[in-house]
Amino acid sequence: METHATLGKRPAFLLLLASFSFFVFLSCCEVLLRVQQVFGPVIDLAPNVDGYQLGLDHYLNHGPATGSSIYRLPKSMLPASYATEVVYSQVFDEDGLRVIAGIPSLATGAPRLLFLGDSFMQGFDDDHTISEIVRRKLLQQGLTFSALNGGFSSYSPIIFIAQARKLLPKIRPKCILVDIDPTDLYDDNIRYRNLANRDMNGHIYSVTPSGPARKSYLTYLSLNENILYITRLVRKAIFLKAVYHQYNEGYTDGASGNIIDYTSFLSATAPVVVFPDHIAFFEKNLHELAGLCKEFVGEQNILFVTHPHLRHFPKYKQNAKIFNTIIADIVGKVAREEKICFFDASMDLFTAFGENPEQYFFRYDIHYNLEGIQIYSNIIASAVYTAFAPVLRTADPGHQ
Repeated sequence: METHATLGKRPAFLLLLASFSFFVFLSCCEVLLRVQQVFGPVIDLAPNVDGYQLGLDHYLNHGPATGSSIYRLPKSMLPASYATEVVYSQVFDEDGLRVIAGIPSLATGAPRLLFLGDSFMQGFDDDHTISEIVRRKLLQQGLTFSALNGGFSSYSPIIFIAQARKLLPKIRPKCILVDIDPTDLYDDNIRYRNLANRDMNGHIYSVTPSGPARKSYLTYLSLNENILYITRLVRKAIFLKAVYHQYNEGYTDGASGNIIDYTSFLSATAPVVVFPDHIAFFEKNLHELAGLCKEFVGEQNILFVTHPHLRHFPKYKQNAKIFNTIIADIVGKVAREEKICFFDASMDLFTAFGENPEQYFFRYDIHYNLEGIQIYSNIIASAVYTAFAPVLRTADPGHQ
């Protein structure tokens, strides 16, 4: 028979037992999160070494930090043949141009080819970046030129315009290649349309950062600062549910998801959804960009390039091997009207990627993987040779 003293101690014992059990549960969760980070990860909770390199540029909305930056490709994105994540560095100069190890950006006497684009053009390490692969390949074919890479994550034509106004008078390229991505229709309209600043003639000269974007960016940077992985998990869940949701709500017009599907994932046989206002604005920006470039290099020395996204995501698996030509059709139309060179890489990629094109993309991502970027770069090299070979063979000290 239990005494009053024994009964009085039971609540305290149960509370202690519950506390100990909760501590063991949290410890097990912490261990499991750390293990999955090493062997997955299923949920990426590693320190965000690459995000800290993204500065907020008041002229171009955002841009790279000057100097060396460290980036990482988590194992979850890579093919099974990769035992660990891939860590690499990139170096940018004060103008936001990639600096390739051992290669002067502005080599004396060499014609300059300026590459503009988003993360596809920004690339990875030096050996897996479009501009450098193109330079090396064409060097073997007798073309010596400086490859100036101004590509950076989430840039689009509206930012290219402001970027070109800043770069062209300074670096004086002889040729310009602009890589235009299917997400650019979205970026121009949804991300940057209301942030563009125009002069008295209506020309874009800068794209300022947005308040919600800055808040989202700074919050994202701080997600993985905690030592405990379980705390990182909680903070990441709050970020995705609240902060990032508010960012999307504040800077979309209700059609954003449809635009992404329209340009990136819509199959060639799916019903066409039309966004006339968004397309007209996008075309206007492409015309302004082309006109600005022609002022400096002439219409014959400009090449607009488009590439598709592959519907390789699991939820689109039924149409995984179908490309669409929506962005290519828009850009091609503008190129014809501006009388500049145009190249759509769709069919070349379709042929090169063969029966299993998804193996050339990062898992659950729209970007070409390290093998895919090599193939795409070789295709671009052929287009550059066709468009610019006569010009790049000539070194003109007065106009490099």
